[in-house]
Amino acid sequence: MASPAKRRRTVEEDSLVGYLHSPSPTKTSKKNTRYFDATIQTGREEYHRVVVFSPQKRQAYEQAALAKTPVKLTHVRKTLTVRVKILPGGVVSRFVVVGGVSRELREFRICDRSGQTNVTLWEEKIAMVNVSKSYEISKLSTRRFKEQTTLTSTFYTSITEIQDVGEPRDLVEICGCVTAVKVSARRQCRRCHAVQKEYKERCVTHCCERCEMLQRASSYAVMYSGTLAVLSNGEEHTLMLTNSVVSTFLSEHLGGAASGHAEMQEKLVRTENVEVQVDSDQVVMSIKLSEEEAQGFVSSQAGTSADLLAEFERLAGLHPLD
Repeated sequence: MASPAKRRRTVEEDSLVGYLHSPSPTKTSKKNTRYFDATIQTGREEYHRVVVFSPQKRQAYEQAALAKTPVKLTHVRKTLTVRVKILPGGVVSRFVVVGGVSRELREFRICDRSGQTNVTLWEEKIAMVNVSKSYEISKLSTRRFKEQTTLTSTFYTSITEIQDVGEPRDLVEICGCVTAVKVSARRQCRRCHAVQKEYKERCVTHCCERCEMLQRASSYAVMYSGTLAVLSNGEEHTLMLTNSVVSTFLSEHLGGAASGHAEMQEKLVRTENVEVQVDSDQVVMSIKLSEEEAQGFVSSQAGTSADLLAEFERLAGLHPLD
């Protein structure tokens, strides 16, 4: 029987609803594990790579991809890639028994300019990092422990040293009325990352202006930037909007629509009171609306993304693919 501590710590699993694309042939890893991969599209501009370790399911994936039928994948274990700096003050190593073998693990404090959290590294991964150095750590797993989500390394985790990513900046909160806003959207090739200057919204396909690959227009990523002016205590602050802040705002208040930046502008400039956190470079780190203002955003876009997800799940129930 598992100990109470082990019962509380569980691998965080989720489900994904969307359309499958391009299941690969069955492959064999260096550890002689058979698998295949595919891409699942969960939104107009949102794609995820999935790796499936059940080769017998490949035919079902291929049929769903050919039929262009929405599916629901369950028991999905998500992996993350982070670019972080190792902070001093981590927990010393401890040993746990897994499968009858004693294994070493250590919890490290990590950060970037937006904040900090912890990551648990196992075995040989521990020696791959040093305090005050920055790394790209890929294929991390998420786990739930004491109602919190934590990061932990897996067998497939890779660690690469990178340039210093910096540490959290001191943030200042500005409360006031939005007097002006401009949000721009540009398309970017997911393969070569080139910005597309001649992209046409109504086209079905578009040839990348750098790598010259003809691709579905919907496969290009949307990148945002902009400027926000807020009047607070008689002083106007001109602030910079980044892709991550705009994307988060669209996801929270406008259903994540790729074309929602125009509506975001219209609604923000009508907002009577907004709370904005900015760093020392006047870069916006977060935008918070009052409960009343946020409710106005939600009600205005009801019946779009919510209806689409409901339809996805309804159809997925007719074509289950676990």
